[in-house]
Amino acid sequence: MTVAGRFARRAAGVVAAVVAATVALNAVAVAAPPSWQPPKPKDVTGVAVTPVKAKQRPTWTAAGREVKAPPTVAWPAPGKATADLATAATSARDLSVAPVARAGSV
Repeated sequence: MTVAGRFARRAAGVVAAVVAATVALNAVAVAAPPSWQPPKPKDVTGVAVTPVKAKQRPTWTAAGREVKAPPTVAWPAPGKATADLATAATSARDLSVAPVARAGSV
C-alpha cells in the first residue's frame, strides 16, 4: 500500500465521522422546539375604502406622427449670408476657459 492510499483511507474515515456527527446534531436540533415565539401583532383601526372607477384611456395611433410631406426649409439667398469669423473665434476662446470664482462666493 502506498503512502497516498493510506492517507486517503484515513481522510475517508475522518470525513465519514464528521458527516455522521453533523447529521446527528442536525437531527437533534430539528426535534427541539423553538425557544423564541414571534409576538402577536396589535389590532389596528381600518381604513375607509371607496370604490373607484377606472378611466378609459384615450386611443392612440401613429397617424398623427406620420410625415406626410417633406418639411419646408427656408434657405438664405446666395450672397446674402455673412459670417464674422473674428467674433466667432473670440467667443469660442472665451468659452474654452472656465471663469475664476472663489469657493465661498458661488
